[in-house]
Amino acid sequence: MDCRRFQQRKASFRLHGDVIPENHPHLIESEAVIRQKADYIHQTPVKRGYVNRKEHWRYSSARNYAGLGKEGLI
Repeated sequence: MDCRRFQQRKASFRLHGDVIPENHPHLIESEAVIRQKADYIHQTPVKRGYVNRKEHWRYSSARNYAGLGKEGLI
């Protein structure tokens, strides 16, 4: 609820009820959750068919997580 109140003060519109948008923030409480979220992000170019492996996406940090260097970072 605090997040909703913060957004109401910041935005030019009012939120009514307890409707939470799909892109609401998630609290990351553990290393396992961080890894799961990073893997989800890294897999997106593969799922969309842009590359065959997540490490091949130029703008991804996936190759850093795989220990292949810093070429994927912007």
